[in-house]
Amino acid sequence: MKIMKKKIIYVFYLAFVVSTSLFCIDFAAMKYNEKEFNTSFPCLLNTQLKTNKNAANVNHHAFNIIDPHLGTLWNSVEHENLVKNYKDIKFKHLNYHDNFVYYGDTKIKNDLVIVTLGGSTTMAPWYPSNWSEFLYDHLSEQKPKVLLYNGGMAGFTSNQELIKLIRDGLGLKPNIVIVYDGINDVGSLYSLPGHPMVSPYQKELMEYLVGLDSKPFFMPNLMYAISRTSLENRKNEPSKDSYVKLAGISYGPEDNTTPVNQWIRNHRLMHTICKEFGIKYLMFLQPTMGVGNYLASSTPTEKKMYEDYIKKNEKYPDMLSDFYDGARRACGNLAYCIDLTNALDGKSGLYTDVRHLNEEGNKIIASYIYQYLRSQQVNQMFEK
Repeated sequence: MKIMKKKIIYVFYLAFVVSTSLFCIDFAAMKYNEKEFNTSFPCLLNTQLKTNKNAANVNHHAFNIIDPHLGTLWNSVEHENLVKNYKDIKFKHLNYHDNFVYYGDTKIKNDLVIVTLGGSTTMAPWYPSNWSEFLYDHLSEQKPKVLLYNGGMAGFTSNQELIKLIRDGLGLKPNIVIVYDGINDVGSLYSLPGHPMVSPYQKELMEYLVGLDSKPFFMPNLMYAISRTSLENRKNEPSKDSYVKLAGISYGPEDNTTPVNQWIRNHRLMHTICKEFGIKYLMFLQPTMGVGNYLASSTPTEKKMYEDYIKKNEKYPDMLSDFYDGARRACGNLAYCIDLTNALDGKSGLYTDVRHLNEEGNKIIASYIYQYLRSQQVNQMFEK
């Protein structure tokens, strides 16, 4: 009996020593990965399926098109199938031009062509209603020959909007480009630290191509360090095969500019590009829950929704304040920037989550943008 007891104690002791040793090894590997590769996983057992929580927000089969410059995009066929799930909603406009949804007639000569850009708060029709569609309804009542291309995409920041404008938007020959954004640029939620022009989806794609996408369940930090170090060593080895071996990833020089300064820079670039091509450029700083005084008049459900969110994301209010304080100041100094952060103050029941508006909220935003267009230098574009 004593011998059996000693054996059991020995087994537990051995298990403790081995598991502790393995934990320490993986912990050391984790610290190495953080320092060298800006990546880490839970120690010993990888219970984390995604390294970036926000990536899960658009991790849907409808987003299965890979774009080398922008990350992942939706597939129009899958997109249409997804929309069919909204059985109680009839979409008036569901026409596709590559990764734009357009409202109007592309086969006629239009008097006014508009391109709208943004994230999921602009995208159609992932969320059943969007302000771009309602803006088109306002415009088409005044000017039937209007064409509006909606280029909003879930997860896009001003970084992706800039690239999409250059690559895709200019070719549509718009008279006006309207950007509605802000929230996705907060705290680098959708950008890599030190590399703001790179999205988490691009990082996943690059790691897949060079063989770093595998994230083992057991000893994930050690396995990653070994595979990454092996990859780094491969850079100095001459290729013995006829094909080129991918030896690493470069995201460019590290850039630690603040999120708000990156956002300002991107909009200055978009404005300059549009000006060079004779396009009217307008950007609207979007409202979001937690900015302004909306929460004071919001419904109990909305208040609880926001409280529950910040319980899980304690740094979010500070990130929100840091970004929006700077963005609002900058917006006041840019003639083409319109601050809508207070547009919903005093109202309630307009949010479906802490960032996205329901149909009524999107109609209010569309009305603000329409009235602004009517009041500014583009008046002549609305004459019948």
